[in-house]
Amino acid sequence: MTQATTGSTSRSMMILCGIILGYGLAQLGSGQPLLQAEVRETTPRAAFQAGSERSETILKEIAATLKTMDGRLERLEKITLDRKLP
Repeated sequence: MTQATTGSTSRSMMILCGIILGYGLAQLGSGQPLLQAEVRETTPRAAFQAGSERSETILKEIAATLKTMDGRLERLEKITLDRKLP
């Protein structure tokens, strides 16, 4: 080996060792892991619900509407019966 090749190789090795040493010291000094993950709860989108899951929601809405209508009809019947009695 010639002196130029030896000097170039040792310079490359020193640079590589410096990079590795710097990376290792940065790891020790940070005190926190490199990667952090956060778990989030997401609600399933309606498009991906099965037919029974969609039907349940719709049936609950229909039941609430029918209860409202039933209450209104009951009030109308009472008003009608009260007016016919006297």
